Amino acid sequence: MRIAQVAGVIFDVDGLMADSEPLHRAAWRELGRECGFPTYPEDDRESLGLRVSDNLRRRHAQGRFTQEPSLMLERYHEILIRLIRARLVPKRGLKAALDFVRGQGWRCGTASSGDRVYIDVVLDVLGIRASFQAVATGDEVVEGKPHPALYLLAAERLGVPPPDCVALEDSPRGVASAKAAGMRCIAVPEGTRVIAEADAVCESLPAARDVLREWSQGAR
Repeated sequence: MRIAQVAGVIFDVDGLMADSEPLHRAAWRELGRECGFPTYPEDDRESLGLRVSDNLRRRHAQGRFTQEPSLMLERYHEILIRLIRARLVPKRGLKAALDFVRGQGWRCGTASSGDRVYIDVVLDVLGIRASFQAVATGDEVVEGKPHPALYLLAAERLGVPPPDCVALEDSPRGVASAKAAGMRCIAVPEGTRVIAEADAVCESLPAARDVLREWSQGAR
């Protein structure tokens, strides 16, 4: 089946472009120790693709802690940014994927559930800020993923209609968000995550680049 042209590619950030999920887990553990709330093994699954602000409000409602979520969020970002600056590494094949998008003449953006305060740091630490014509972050929309607002904002800033955008995602919430926005989506999940809604599922960014190449030639 022929598909619409590719004119824009929108990347998720955490877990897709950078190996940042271990840093988020470390930040949660440190915040929990400081503020006296426990973390549980199921928290990682519950939190995948969820905005930190939404996660904190949910935990507050569950009685995990009594402090104001806004103050907890500020402290979380302080911890996370310190870890990012010290330990963040890109995912294998990221630079080649970005170079491929640029070589095709496509517009390139990000749509991350993360807040701008630390996404800016991620882009700087990875040295890839210049690759993107648009950055959209979770604190800029009312509803986070899986709502389509974040991907629609990224497409608007790119100046590309959503059907001509391809999203690259690693979480079920993120894939659902991109699909709800009317985009095609390539999933590059961690480990054994199952993401049935994606138009393609790849084990790595180099494999996702190959799918983009096929789609650019009008094949699927």
